[in-house]
Amino acid sequence: MRSRRARMRKMRKSIKRTKARKPTKPTGISRAYKQGGTIATTVSRKYSRPGRVA
Repeated sequence: MRSRRARMRKMRKSIKRTKARKPTKPTGISRAYKQGGTIATTVSRKYSRPGRVA
């Protein structure tokens, strides 16, 4: 089984990649809609994940 740290590292890398891409259309609304919520909720979800202290 992969360690939790390895999994987190991979996730963080992928998050960075999506952030680095330049938006072609005004993000925020469309991105939040895709994820099912506002950007604020997605950010807070990152910190409220159990087993990880921000």
